[in-house]
Amino acid sequence: MNEFMAEAGGYIAIQSTRPRTRIVDKLRDMTSLEKELPHEAVDRDTLLTNVTIYWLTGTAASSAAFSHEEAAARGEQEPMSVPLGVAQFTVQDIALRRDEEKVNNVVRWRDYDRGGHFAALEAPALLLTEIREFFADYR
Repeated sequence: MNEFMAEAGGYIAIQSTRPRTRIVDKLRDMTSLEKELPHEAVDRDTLLTNVTIYWLTGTAASSAAFSHEEAAARGEQEPMSVPLGVAQFTVQDIALRRDEEKVNNVVRWRDYDRGGHFAALEAPALLLTEIREFFADYR
């Protein structure tokens, strides 16, 4: 965690105070580590389409609102009873189970060795399977 915070903690701080940072910059930092450039992990047309949708709809800031809201509520969270499934895609997407279990009802936790922070762009089939498997128990 210390290594992660030393490398990427500034991003969390920026997102919590200035959620309108450039999307592609974060795609470069948070796509699969074995790929040097974002378009090597995500098809270039998909990448440009995604960024364009955020830009044209003006939703980049609201998509990052989570970081801002979480920072504001830190330490004030009450435990949630709603079942939560966590799919952690690669070690770069830091999520500590013990911390999540303090405030969430974690009923499913899966670690994957591919997918990156933007799993919906990098490994959509894997993410879809994970979502379907989680919700199958709640039909």
